Amino acid sequence: MLYTIKNGELEVTVNSFGAEAVSVKYRGEERLWQNDNGTWSEHSPVLFPVCGHCGIIVGGVEYPIYFHGFAKRKEFKIDSIEKDVLAFSISEDEETLAVYPYGFTFRVLYRIEDNALEVKYEVKNDSSVDMYFACGGHDSFSLKTDVDGYVVEFDKTEKFDSLDCNSSGYLTGKKIPMGEGREFPLPKDFLTNNKTVIFGGVNSDKVTLKTVGGKKVAELTFTGFKNFLMWRPDGAKMICLEPWTNLPDLDGESLEISEKDGFIRLAPSASETIKRTIKYY
Repeated sequence: MLYTIKNGELEVTVNSFGAEAVSVKYRGEERLWQNDNGTWSEHSPVLFPVCGHCGIIVGGVEYPIYFHGFAKRKEFKIDSIEKDVLAFSISEDEETLAVYPYGFTFRVLYRIEDNALEVKYEVKNDSSVDMYFACGGHDSFSLKTDVDGYVVEFDKTEKFDSLDCNSSGYLTGKKIPMGEGREFPLPKDFLTNNKTVIFGGVNSDKVTLKTVGGKKVAELTFTGFKNFLMWRPDGAKMICLEPWTNLPDLDGESLEISEKDGFIRLAPSASETIKRTIKYY
């Protein structure tokens, strides 16, 4: 079911299936990708309890978790509808326990204020043992022209070494040098054939999407995420800007979930909140 909140600047519509924002209109103009060329039907999927191709092994038992986790495939309960806030939640069930052996409550909250959309993930451990999770954003941004007309500006200096992935979505251990500095021109030739720019361990917690001429499109601030990825469907006038806590698995490597970098440990009954904020211009 679709739910909408709006103010004088933003109108945000969220689908209870996946708790996914499916439309963000800034001053009446749609800013989320709407599958203009038929290559990708999603908009801003919620990634939980893993991001990318990342296996789950607990106590030596391997669980067949889905790519990007199961949240994007679940119907959420609507917890709260207010003038400027929507809140959704899911908990464990037979389906999730088959791929993720923890009791949990996962809430997704959307809040708007002026031109800003805050997206908050609240995770609570309802198990009697320590629980480990990862999460991420996959927000799309519709563009006026192709991606090479845009740059992503980081708030701190970065070394732009993209982590290489194979065709199955696993890290190879190699790095692809793409320069350094604060401004990263979106590489049209690289962003093809499902390739992803993957920056691991970034210093920044804010990026600005702007045109080559310097006009601001959006500003994304992320707290609690250490990795930053960029992807687009082939030929699409859009870019996904994706802060993740974890990275895909290294090809051939099998680690217990407790040993994986980017997974957050929660003691029984403990909770954690991770958020990002998008300002539209």
